[in-house]
Amino acid sequence: MPTWEKVVVIGYGNTLRRDDGAGQKVAEAVAARGWENVLSLAVHQLTPELAAEIATADKAIFADASPDAKTVEVREIADNFRENLPFSPHTSDPKGLLSLTKLLYDKNPKAWWVLIPALDFEFGEELSPVTVTGIIDAVAKIEQLIIA
Repeated sequence: MPTWEKVVVIGYGNTLRRDDGAGQKVAEAVAARGWENVLSLAVHQLTPELAAEIATADKAIFADASPDAKTVEVREIADNFRENLPFSPHTSDPKGLLSLTKLLYDKNPKAWWVLIPALDFEFGEELSPVTVTGIIDAVAKIEQLIIA
């Protein structure tokens, strides 16, 4: 890996609701690469405790399933969205968690939100073919963000 920047990848979602677990699958795939400068976390939801991990990073990358995405979308999270955003663990998103990180630790890493196409949110663990393809694509896009 050519970069020595510290990177935190957080993949989140419910693995018991089929495609909703895509973010966690992405985080697991990134972790399996074994990059020393990358901490990859697969979590059920974004919680305030994650702000401590984000505060240690130069880059933060979030991965989540999206019923609205037709292909994998990579959205840069601009700094100006991070001021005075409320954080609630029940309605949390990366912007709110980054705002909390800034408030608590005065840290402001570059950040992206990677959205993976998802179609099926019923109970179960099997992923739809669209989401499986999206996971592979998302991991490749995250690798590019890490080495950029």
